[in-house]
Amino acid sequence: DTATFTINPKAATITLTGTSKTYGENDPDLSKQASVTGTEKSETLAYTVKREAGENVDDYVMSIELSTTADVNKNYSITLGQATFTINQRAITVTGSGLGTKDYTGKEYSTAEVTFSVTVYHGLSRIVNLCVCHTLEHEVP
Repeated sequence: DTATFTINPKAATITLTGTSKTYGENDPDLSKQASVTGTEKSETLAYTVKREAGENVDDYVMSIELSTTADVNKNYSITLGQATFTINQRAITVTGSGLGTKDYTGKEYSTAEVTFSVTVYHGLSRIVNLCVCHTLEHEVP
């Protein structure tokens, strides 16, 4: 007589913890956001943690992609988690120069040409320079 012996896959779970970055920075190592439960001590599941594409300030879905070629994954019935990856706004500093004053001239209307520059910084890095030239006209009380 012969008997058939069946080995059923063991239940395992890969859980993700959400994470974030600041706009303009590199993504953190997303693999560190995953934790695995249910596997045998000597076995490691083969997977990659990915996130939805995008670099603007917003929330993106983090997900798990299982390796289709790793034999170890075939031993498990794997439940996959999802989480949120958030890109936060970047803090910037804006400084201006060349903003002078115009003396009262006694006229009903005064026209003054104003030139000023604005520099935007993030930390010590200059992001952009602007030079604005504009004619201002205002009523004198």
